[in-house]
Amino acid sequence: MINIYSSDTTDFNNNGLGVLTPSSCIIRERMNGEYSLEMTHIYDDKEKWKLIEEHNVIRANGQLFRIYKVVKTLTEVEIYATHIFYDLNNNFIEDTNIRNKSGTLAISQLLGATAYDTQFTATSNISTIASARIVRKNVVNAILGDESNTFINRWGGELQRDNFTFKMLSKMGADNGVKISYRKNLTGLTVTQDLTEMCTRIRPIGFDGIHLPELYVDSPYIDSYFQPIIREYKFENIKWSGSPNYQEPTEGGSNSGDIVFNTLEEAQSELRKKARECFETEKIDLPNIVCTVDFIELSKTDQFKKYAHLQTINLGDTVHVYFEKIGFTVEARCTEYVYDVLKDRYDSMTIGSFTNTFFDSIRNDMNTSVDENDKVIVDIKSELENAKNHLTEMIASGLGGYVVKTRDELLIMDTDNIDTAVKVWRWNKNGLAYSSTGYYGQYEIGITADGQIVGDRIVAGSIKAESIEVNLRQKIIS
Repeated sequence: MINIYSSDTTDFNNNGLGVLTPSSCIIRERMNGEYSLEMTHIYDDKEKWKLIEEHNVIRANGQLFRIYKVVKTLTEVEIYATHIFYDLNNNFIEDTNIRNKSGTLAISQLLGATAYDTQFTATSNISTIASARIVRKNVVNAILGDESNTFINRWGGELQRDNFTFKMLSKMGADNGVKISYRKNLTGLTVTQDLTEMCTRIRPIGFDGIHLPELYVDSPYIDSYFQPIIREYKFENIKWSGSPNYQEPTEGGSNSGDIVFNTLEEAQSELRKKARECFETEKIDLPNIVCTVDFIELSKTDQFKKYAHLQTINLGDTVHVYFEKIGFTVEARCTEYVYDVLKDRYDSMTIGSFTNTFFDSIRNDMNTSVDENDKVIVDIKSELENAKNHLTEMIASGLGGYVVKTRDELLIMDTDNIDTAVKVWRWNKNGLAYSSTGYYGQYEIGITADGQIVGDRIVAGSIKAESIEVNLRQKIIS
């Protein structure tokens, strides 16, 4: 039964405005992406089609979809709707600073910071501790957006939607042992094996260019292919306290999640561990496979019974695809489906590799040819954006100090006494400077009245000068 409700309905435990009799009704859902409904309805004698208006809500297959477009043709009405979850596109978060929280607490704070109350509730089973400051974003973008300060980029996760309830799960779906043996393509079942993004030998790089003396970490499957496939992976949060550009992590700052080691050997050991996890957990040494199952076409083949069990797979479920040629099984997951509501069956399903955006951000694509000058420009822009985010978070979390005014200068300190203060900003007629060793200690950051700027790291969008002297430390830019 497919029902329709007025746009301002809050209680959907009834038949609403009435029951529709569409001629077609298709639902599409993709992991962490589209969840939509398309429907056609004839101009029926009972004039149910007149109930179909923009912003009204359709309930189909137990889920609610809000109409965003109605197209009237000579013979029927075409309806386009998105899952009720996307109502959160219309709500807004002005500013909420999530500091050192698990995914469970983070999603709760995020949903509690909306401009107005909603019916939505959210949970998460993600135990990762992270921080993010969400500023001027709609709720959907705050959860799934591409920017660095979003839930998906700080905590990861997979979105499970159920009307006004949604969950950010570390992994959705189940593994019920479903198998596909890949020998040949069938009508209705196409299996594509793609080695483009594969890697069987990682060159891990940490902060400040930390690398391994042996350079590489190899996959157990490295000999299964005609040659090693080498990729560089960056783990910028793995740091050695003796690095030239190392800075102590600050609470709530952009570097609060750093993993810092006192010796280079310990940092290198962590790089080896992270590289092995790429093989063991992310399976980057196995082919990227995509199985497209067309149930309409598959039903016409003699082999259909062999694959009929695929109709019981849900979004996120794992399927085991055996590749006889290379002798091992690849795990793939249901990442997308098209469901026919009227026939109560899948029309098609996509089974393939699904990875979170974290590894997309650290992977060095060796197949992309970019001019070296362009690489430098991109790197500088990235550094500038990171510096701005760091500055914003540092200033926002810098409250709780003491402002002391004397006859000659203005002081901002971590205590109200210059004899006991350790962190001191000092501003007088000769300039502005900072000391981490007290009022009487050395000042390592500052601007003097005669035009000097002193600092370990200066990041700028553009610099104009009559002359510039540069001493650059060698750096690999990728």
